[in-house]
Amino acid sequence: MSTKSALQFIQRAGKDESIGDVIRELGYEANLDTLVKAGLRVGYCFTAEELLAAYKLDWNARWILYSCPRQPAGSYPSPKTGTIDCCINTGEHHLSPWSTPRV
Repeated sequence: MSTKSALQFIQRAGKDESIGDVIRELGYEANLDTLVKAGLRVGYCFTAEELLAAYKLDWNARWILYSCPRQPAGSYPSPKTGTIDCCINTGEHHLSPWSTPRV
């Protein structure tokens, strides 16, 4: 069981129609436990805690990708703040890639 497996499940679910069908079958009954079982049905082994950790990683990565202008190659989080500095329309924003996503 691993967070890596859960992250692969999340990423593949958006691309693979068969996984999407398994998730859609859950309907309003979907929760972490049923998603873990759905993952097992399609060959992924992870716990509910690992799925939640993978979701946070995926969410933060997407936030960085779509909210910040392209960073030059070799950009890393600031050593002082541990954040990636970016400007979004109205000014400076700082995002910690280890922060909890807003759900």
